Amino acid sequence: MFKNLKVYKSDEHRLLKILFYIYPLIMLMPSGYITLYLAFFVIYGYFHIFNNKIKIKIFLIDYIIFLFFIIYIISTVIYYGDTNYIILGKSIADIRFALLFLLIRNLFYKKIIKINPFLISSLFCVVFLSLDIFLQFTNGKDILGYPKIDGRYGGVFGKEAIAGGYIQKFSIFAVLA
Repeated sequence: MFKNLKVYKSDEHRLLKILFYIYPLIMLMPSGYITLYLAFFVIYGYFHIFNNKIKIKIFLIDYIIFLFFIIYIISTVIYYGDTNYIILGKSIADIRFALLFLLIRNLFYKKIIKINPFLISSLFCVVFLSLDIFLQFTNGKDILGYPKIDGRYGGVFGKEAIAGGYIQKFSIFAVLA
């Protein structure tokens, strides 16, 4: 009786995929959200890898990147010495970017995440921001009501005139989509 019913297998990596694919969208938000997102993505990603007993593959480039961060921390200690612990803490906290790189590279290596949804997400966000800047140019205000600041158009970034940098960085992904 139930032979012809399709059974949909639950994707155990769904949340991890979604977290990776929304990265271009998160980058349109204020920096506090970006930091929170990156911390959650890295922590959840490694928790997911260890929980599912996925073996992490380390390549030569990974050792080089970690060596760079170790040299970065050592040079911070040598330059500032015992005078500035805040800068030392920030340089140690930058290791999260090496961990992020290692996580994303392993997710690609294990074929857990794919590049096409990320490229489409980047395309959508670049087109959205470009249209928002165009709207701000023609009407004087963008979708959120931000006017241009000092002759520069910030789009959804408000007072920060970084929309051009966002479009520049993510447009390469949008072109590849």
